[in-house]
Amino acid sequence: MPLAITIVPAVCVSNWQVLAGDGPFSRYVAIDLSNQTENEAQLTFGSNNKKTTIVVQPKEICRFFKIIWGVFHPNQKPGLIFSQEVLSYN
Repeated sequence: MPLAITIVPAVCVSNWQVLAGDGPFSRYVAIDLSNQTENEAQLTFGSNNKKTTIVVQPKEICRFFKIIWGVFHPNQKPGLIFSQEVLSYN
């Protein structure tokens, strides 16, 4: 019995920028999340003691900022740091 599955994007990163932080050891990452669904999307990220939850309305884009601390190298990709912190999507 054949089964056809269509995968539809739900929440996608539509754009992101790295901005200067408050000093040489911090950067801000501005991330635009696009909710491609007909339903409200809730995204929770961060460590266990400091979780952040954002809600993206249906068919809308939400921008949020994430501060990253550490020593930065020209070849480092901030998106990899952020992706390690995403905990859940509802």
